Amino acid sequence: MCGIVGIVDFSNNVQVDELSNFTDSLAHRGPDGRGVWTHASRYGFGHRRLAILDLSDNAACPFHYTAPDGHSYVLVFNGEIYNFIEIRRELEQLGHTFRTTSDTEVLVAAFSYWGAECYLRFNGMWAAAILNLSTNTVQLCRDRFGVKPLYYAIYGNRFVFASELKAFLALTHFPRDLNEELVPFSISNSQSIEGLTDQTLFKSVRKLMAGHLIDLSAEGKVTVARWWNTNEHLVQPPQAYGDRVEQFKALFLDACRVRMRSDVPIACSFSGGIDSTAVASSLYHLVRSQQGIERFAGNSIRGYLSSFPGEINDETLIARDAAAELGMPLVESAFQNDYGIDAVFENVWVMEDLYPTLGVPVIRNYRAIATSGTKVSIDGHGGDELLCGYAFYLPAPIGELNAVLYDQFHTRLLPSILRNYDRCSMQSGIEVRMPFMDYRLVSYAFSIPPSDKAGNAYTKLILRDAMKDIMPERVRRRRSKIGFNSPLPTLFNHRLNNILRLIENSPMWHENPWWNGRELSTRIATMRSTRAWIDSDSGFLADLWIKINLTLWYMLFVDRSFKI
Repeated sequence: MCGIVGIVDFSNNVQVDELSNFTDSLAHRGPDGRGVWTHASRYGFGHRRLAILDLSDNAACPFHYTAPDGHSYVLVFNGEIYNFIEIRRELEQLGHTFRTTSDTEVLVAAFSYWGAECYLRFNGMWAAAILNLSTNTVQLCRDRFGVKPLYYAIYGNRFVFASELKAFLALTHFPRDLNEELVPFSISNSQSIEGLTDQTLFKSVRKLMAGHLIDLSAEGKVTVARWWNTNEHLVQPPQAYGDRVEQFKALFLDACRVRMRSDVPIACSFSGGIDSTAVASSLYHLVRSQQGIERFAGNSIRGYLSSFPGEINDETLIARDAAAELGMPLVESAFQNDYGIDAVFENVWVMEDLYPTLGVPVIRNYRAIATSGTKVSIDGHGGDELLCGYAFYLPAPIGELNAVLYDQFHTRLLPSILRNYDRCSMQSGIEVRMPFMDYRLVSYAFSIPPSDKAGNAYTKLILRDAMKDIMPERVRRRRSKIGFNSPLPTLFNHRLNNILRLIENSPMWHENPWWNGRELSTRIATMRSTRAWIDSDSGFLADLWIKINLTLWYMLFVDRSFKI
């Protein structure tokens, strides 16, 4: 798990100083090491390392590999290939030898043998760039569901790529123009923009979409192609519901098992909700039963809970009870509504995009995990969109539910959630692993009848039934659903009040074609002075925050009037 960058310059030599700055702009993603490498003056790769598997320097990137046929490759890689042990064994039988125990070497070895078809064999999350030194061609690839990010830009006869949008600011002469054509679409679709377009708020930068790859020829031709479509990989589930439950259970437990492979301790972000509890319960079940676990660093897994004292979204009591029943140590962080201006700017800098709430609680939760010295958190993201976890899915006709969830999982809601959690966790150098995102489980979940997901007055029915005798019963039967979001009315009544004063002095707030800043300021002036925001104002405040979000983004990323 790391941060990667690259420069391919077809006109000038790659400058090592620029490449170094580009690389170190992602130091937060990889605090354990760095590597910078250039080739033929035209190619430059950079890597910031978060060491999880094979902690030795031998496994560091940029990683050089020579295949049995004599061809050589250089790889920069962000992510994890969870089934690397099985793929390594297969490659060894085919004549490959390995000098490390890392998944990094397995990835490039697999590519050397199978080419782009290797991605279909990988169970993991990744963004990778591989240079074939024999042909001077580069291939970049992003995992099936876009868990790991990858951005690229083409300007000045250059092709550049990076794990985060903010990294491009470290480049010399990078055009920081706002993508004004995208802004109204972003404002209207801020909760789902990530999966709807490859455009970004920078006019010159595109994101490589989930399940896509790029081939860059030696002459500079860029070809983008899709390599994964879940609908093309559906399976035939058992006919009997009980058999489908057993198969779901087996897949989910194995998804958890392979995500326990780590040479450093692992943790869980824990809320007491069904998804995080299903993950934690499965991990403890596997540890106690010792079901084929390999490369697991220790037998203790801590849970980390962010509580919201006095707020309606506080889940502390049920989380404590569930953790106690599992025997899981629980580290609690009481979240206070003490956002200062610096915290809000940091939120915008970390998130890099528009979203209708603040990620400060998430940022602080992963920071608490990092403070303990832990680097890996196994979390429950993806379960809601995969298995009908939200009440607003339920009005859909049962026959259309899978189609609705498919859209939410691949395009609408989940891609933005994955982006947010990647940025919030990696800001503190924490790798987040997600069993619900295992491609085998995803293909299976979209192959079963919708009634397996919503029925008997429950959402996530098949998960609940699969977790019988594994998960604490109180959580397994729990019907309430509480999101992990900032309480906007409370925040705007307190420290965010100062943000309203700040943005009103910004030309961007007043001089833009997308809203009337002066009229909006007048509208909120009374509420701001009386601090009388209530829960029923949440919708308006979410819309207001998007506009504030864009104004602060512009100050940080374009006119650079404020710097982190």
